Amino acid sequence: MKMISFMVITYNQKDLILYTLESIKYQVCNFLSDYCIQLVVTDDCSCDGTPEVVYKWIERNKDIFDAVFT
Repeated sequence: MKMISFMVITYNQKDLILYTLESIKYQVCNFLSDYCIQLVVTDDCSCDGTPEVVYKWIERNKDIFDAVFT
């Protein structure tokens, strides 16, 4: 099986990170159904709540990925 890994690197992007994650979700759900999908999200100690937004989104959408790393 083919594999694709999405890597998201973020810092203080609370107001924008959902656009990125939803874009990845759209691509996975509409074009990549026959791929093994990994999501890697790294954050450089954001102080604006970015990690909390990411964790909530992952919890709601983790079933579309074969592996998620934060």
